[in-house]
Amino acid sequence: MSTRIFGAFSAYLLSFAFSPNLFAAVATANVMFDWTTFEASATGDLEAIIAAPMGDDGSVLAQGGTFESDLTASFGGLDLTSTGPSSSASLVTTADSIDASANTTFGYGTATFERFFSYEALSGSGILTLSVDVVVQAEVQGAGTFADSEALFGYEVGDSGVIASLAGLEMSGDSGDQSQILPTTLSFSVFMQQGDVIDMFAEGGAEVSAIPIPAAAWLFGSGLLGLAGIGRYKKAA
Repeated sequence: MSTRIFGAFSAYLLSFAFSPNLFAAVATANVMFDWTTFEASATGDLEAIIAAPMGDDGSVLAQGGTFESDLTASFGGLDLTSTGPSSSASLVTTADSIDASANTTFGYGTATFERFFSYEALSGSGILTLSVDVVVQAEVQGAGTFADSEALFGYEVGDSGVIASLAGLEMSGDSGDQSQILPTTLSFSVFMQQGDVIDMFAEGGAEVSAIPIPAAAWLFGSGLLGLAGIGRYKKAA
């Protein structure tokens, strides 16, 4: 019995010796809308204006032109959650960008937002196209970590749902350490004619969680199982 206990203790010490990243666990996620790149264009003889709550300067989108406006930071809702001794979540909003991020080494964090606005067709008809640049990124390190970043840009279709452009990253540290940055442009188009109003939205979220599993625990457990197997083998013999 004493021999087996000593062997198990030795395996535990060895597991520490060969585990340089003993409690390594990192999860980060970020979503950033670059609102300086926001563009709107129209085909045909469509003239449309952006409506509150996002902007109220009444600028007119002329045929084939690019809409430019001093956009205000208005939100339909936002949420920040952080739980754990080493977790944080942040949301930075300006007229030029929306930046939501979360990170943790133990616990979880979330940062989500929504920005609503609408377009009204003043005259004519044609296709309205809207676009904005976004960057989503995520990183995980160590077993038990998870990161999810997602950005949506689209419009609501009555009560039947939404049509949107999506960019996202989702990864788990259980599949190995990963890190990725995805810069892209989200865009969509909708047909409008005089009198039509469409409700638009920009939405994003960063979610992370980390429950670090020490490498020593895995090795210690495997050592115990191995020693137990040897003990049973000897007993059977």
